[in-house]
Amino acid sequence: WVYDVALSEDENTLYSASFDKSIKVWDIKSGKNTSTFKGHTDGIICLDLSKNFKYLASGGADSTIIIWDIAEKKEIQKLKGHLGAVMDVKFSADNKTLYSCSIDKTIKIWKLNL
Repeated sequence: WVYDVALSEDENTLYSASFDKSIKVWDIKSGKNTSTFKGHTDGIICLDLSKNFKYLASGGADSTIIIWDIAEKKEIQKLKGHLGAVMDVKFSADNKTLYSCSIDKTIKIWKLNL
């Protein structure tokens, strides 16, 4: 299953969150998968791109959030604190804060150093 998508600023790249524990990166014009991000231990439910389009946040059924550096195609931070699946993540306008919600009935506010 694909749970969520995020679109790049230039609308040429699409990121898809999948229950197969991966984020696929798609070239919209060709329709081809250009790379895959892996780091979650369970399905990925939600995505959000930072407002400067340099970072991607993913929330998973494994109760974690991963911040990805898009250019480097690597995990730069893993946030742990929820006790259940992370259902949504959102970057603040200045990219210094990430908001998340979970099936554990909590909302968390994360201060980021990006």
